[in-house]
Amino acid sequence: MEDILNLHPIFGLLTDASRQRLARAAEVRDCEDGDCLIRENKPNENLFLVIEGKVRIEGADGELIAVLRKGAVMGEISASGISLPVANAIADGRVRVLALPNRVVGDVAEREPAFGEAMRDLGLRRVAARLFDSSL
Repeated sequence: MEDILNLHPIFGLLTDASRQRLARAAEVRDCEDGDCLIRENKPNENLFLVIEGKVRIEGADGELIAVLRKGAVMGEISASGISLPVANAIADGRVRVLALPNRVVGDVAEREPAFGEAMRDLGLRRVAARLFDSSL
């Protein structure tokens, strides 16, 4: 699982111990086309890392905002405690993701300030993009 975390550079900010902790708490999930991983304005319990496939990020009206591929993270807005999700994340075909529980991600972010700050920065950039120019 630790190798999978290397797909996104944000996890490179972690100590080996924190990366191992996240890996132990993580769960690989296989999703089918159309499965909704994150719903706009609904509580989200996980930070996701795309392992295989594509995930569409859409507004409530179905507007396509972005397509995330292998190595992308999603759910950082909720994981950082910024707000409820600002868009839907929907599997575009078969998708495999790594689900990292927000409670563990939050604890690691508190212990690893550089990681916590990077998560918040990513989340704030995405919120601002969604609210002001509709792009991720």
